[in-house]
Amino acid sequence: MPRFRFFSKKRGEHRTTSEVGARAALGVSFAVLVVVGGYILAQVVGRVTISEWRANHEFAAAEAVVLDKQVIASTEEGYTKYRPELKFRYSVGEKEHTVLGYDAAGVYTTDREDCEELLAEFEVGEKYPCWYDPQNAGRAVLVRGYSWAAWVVPLLPAAFVAVGFGGLTYLFLTWGKSAEHRALIQQATNLDIFDPHAPRRRDPALPPTDDGTNSPGTTLKFRIPPSAPGWDLMFLSAVCVGWNTLVGWFLYRVLVGHLGSRGDYVLTIGIVPFVGVGGYLLYRAGKQLLIAGGVSPTVVEISSNPLYPGGNYELFVRQPGRLSFSRFTVALACDEEATFRQGTNSRTHCERVVENEIFRRDAFVTDRQDPLSARFTFRVPDGAMHSFQSEHNAVKWKLVVRGVLNHWPDFERSYSLVVYPGRNGAPHA
Repeated sequence: MPRFRFFSKKRGEHRTTSEVGARAALGVSFAVLVVVGGYILAQVVGRVTISEWRANHEFAAAEAVVLDKQVIASTEEGYTKYRPELKFRYSVGEKEHTVLGYDAAGVYTTDREDCEELLAEFEVGEKYPCWYDPQNAGRAVLVRGYSWAAWVVPLLPAAFVAVGFGGLTYLFLTWGKSAEHRALIQQATNLDIFDPHAPRRRDPALPPTDDGTNSPGTTLKFRIPPSAPGWDLMFLSAVCVGWNTLVGWFLYRVLVGHLGSRGDYVLTIGIVPFVGVGGYLLYRAGKQLLIAGGVSPTVVEISSNPLYPGGNYELFVRQPGRLSFSRFTVALACDEEATFRQGTNSRTHCERVVENEIFRRDAFVTDRQDPLSARFTFRVPDGAMHSFQSEHNAVKWKLVVRGVLNHWPDFERSYSLVVYPGRNGAPHA
């Protein structure tokens, strides 16, 4: 019986993972998010959101007499919650109804004084307008309106359902799809089903140059897009918001309990690691947001694409924005990746074999009228290995732009290049 590892080990640049085990664990996690989030969402929407909407749009008006009023208390897990409750009588047609209620949401709070202030607006024996459910005349409210609980709270379980459903969809589309399977589909349909815009490659070992030739430049022939155009920031921000919203809710309950002399010290100690993780996510997301918001995109244009070993090429780099640089560099780099499969496990080794600094400027300031603009020539090393992509191996060339800023987070951006083999062993002119 094969054994699956549900973890990943790293030794230096080597990583050992179980693809089947990892995907199974991810599938279970995503399914739990969908089930639990869906159940909570259905409960909140069904009992609170829909009820509140119907009370404001579908309930019919009537006149009620207040018979009694009180604050209802409920104690759960050491916490006492309160809500106002009124006993009132009203007539629908020739039939009288006596009910207990206040509003459609019926949400509990931890502030008893606030509930008493709400009840103080009603006097026993006096008449007030009420609204009853035409589908169930025995259900009525004395107060209409919208509460934050009915429309904000559902966003949290909805986010978990969306993440879980998206994850399950991704696993379904990619489960068991090897590189060979994808290649056969690509050859038969002339499209990659996982990248519909990618054309068929004539040589499976040479990556296409479409990303580097689709956008014309203004100074040189082609503008190179960045390797990661913001997806990492979007994912990190979503995780940060979801995590800290959930932790914030529990932290609020902990603080309310301590302020009311009903503190749960076990919950207080247990929530500390989760608060720490939330703080780290805030730090990472905040840093990325500062870079994305404070450092304008770097414009990189090149004179030719693809490149060839031994060839000389022009590069234009422009960095706009009001920034104070300690150092700004551009490097030509090459990474080699090798993946070794052992049963259901795989090991990936990544090593940077070439990194040549081709541009550097120290201690300067830019502004909107005077951005950093540099046009220079660089050379691809003679005899350099061309770009290569297969199931188990890859050779990736890139430009790495690094900025060390004063009083602002440093940034690093990568721009993919494609190097083709030299023609007849000689560099391309």
